[in-house]
Amino acid sequence: MNPPELVRLMELARRRVLTEREQTQLNTLLAAHPEAWPERQDEQALARLLRRLPGAPLASNFSARVMRAIELEDAQSARTARKAVGWFRGWFARLSWSTVAVALSLTGWVQYRAWQRAEYARSVTTISEVAALPSVEVLRDFDVVQSFTRAPSATETEADLKLLALLQ
Repeated sequence: MNPPELVRLMELARRRVLTEREQTQLNTLLAAHPEAWPERQDEQALARLLRRLPGAPLASNFSARVMRAIELEDAQSARTARKAVGWFRGWFARLSWSTVAVALSLTGWVQYRAWQRAEYARSVTTISEVAALPSVEVLRDFDVVQSFTRAPSATETEADLKLLALLQ
């Protein structure tokens, strides 16, 4: 296994030409780890070939392409933000409609229970009124019963007293 310093120096050699000090350090580490020599030789050959390549020419519309890529990235981030807001709005709308539906259902249920209690109270009142009515036999003799409860007039009282006096 290669030590991290050797890996770091080989990575630096891949990217640029090493300084005198870095090259000495790399040679010392390679002498200590001979298993890294074949890899190092391949790396050096590749680095030499890559250095010989000419620089990539820039397109004449390079600036326009870069600006277009920036605009596309901005538009994409704005779309993502709008999606998040749209999702929240949709979620909020569904939640509000669900809340309204639940509230209406609960209100209807409470009203129905109040109506049931009122009906129950009315039926109990009706039953108690029916139970309080006198029987049919009492109603047959209603005139007689009513005469018992009525206070006698003065002439009736006088007539009754005369009748009692005659009977004695």
